[in-house]
Amino acid sequence: MTTTDSLRIVRDRAVALERQLDSIGAVGNGLGEKYRNLDLPAAVQEDLRQVVHLRNRVMHDGIDLSPADLARFEQAADRAMTA
Repeated sequence: MTTTDSLRIVRDRAVALERQLDSIGAVGNGLGEKYRNLDLPAAVQEDLRQVVHLRNRVMHDGIDLSPADLARFEQAADRAMTA
């Protein structure tokens, strides 16, 4: 997988999560503020914390995620979307 592919995965999943949070009444700037303004179960908050952390590393710090970190990102995003 190329860096561009992982960047696209991270961006697209984060945008989808943000939209889902918007749909349940979240407010704020960005994914982190939005999920923290909701009363979500601790496990969902932890998954979203992971997503935000890894997203920020990619989008703001320009760090390429390792395959293991990308898998961790996708799993946390999937769990959060399902919850």
